[in-house]
Amino acid sequence: MLFIAKLCLFIFLGLLFFVSVIDLNIGWDSCLTKDQPLAITSCYEDKANKGDVTSQYKSAERYLGADGVDVDEIKAVYWFRKAANNGHLDAQRRLGNAYSLGVGIKKDIKLAEYWWVLSAEAGHIATQLLLGEKYYEGDILTKSYKKSAHWYLQAAIQGDRDAQAIIGSFYAAGRGITKDMVLASAWLELASKNGDSELIEERDGYLSNLTPDEQTLAIELATKWRKGNAITR
Repeated sequence: MLFIAKLCLFIFLGLLFFVSVIDLNIGWDSCLTKDQPLAITSCYEDKANKGDVTSQYKSAERYLGADGVDVDEIKAVYWFRKAANNGHLDAQRRLGNAYSLGVGIKKDIKLAEYWWVLSAEAGHIATQLLLGEKYYEGDILTKSYKKSAHWYLQAAIQGDRDAQAIIGSFYAAGRGITKDMVLASAWLELASKNGDSELIEERDGYLSNLTPDEQTLAIELATKWRKGNAITR
């Protein structure tokens, strides 16, 4: 009986190990086991045609210059659109890029803006930064410091250091947002946490224009800041 009990326990533990291995490999990319570039692409497309969003996105990427695969911008856009329509945020950004440049599809700035905004509103930081830049430059989208500040602020709220530095400078200049040197200093305090000497110098310059009480408040606001929130006072 003891032997049978031990055998059952051994089998049970073995099954648990097998199940755990399967669980750990749920995210395993089986297409990458193929030995030929075209076979990898075909594998992704097979999955993409069955509605797998990640494979739709990867199929698009394959047609933009994967080793051993001929560049086909039209097919890339086709799969980016599929993934974008299924809610893939980076696919939405890249479909917007394609529309803005007229690559693989007819150029259409309004549709570029549509897909960029859709992605940014869903919280995609790279797209928020892109919109901040495009609205600031005004070379593709209609120039708007207000919209630029809005999207840089959204990325800053999510913890992006570059966006925090930029929105700090926007507050300092009153560019698209009400001028506020305390908030400018607080955002620069956050942005400079990585030790960037230029940002530290910029932050110190902002702080030097504040009263001692304002300096204390700015540092306090930055210290209490939590990801997902704006700095306000």
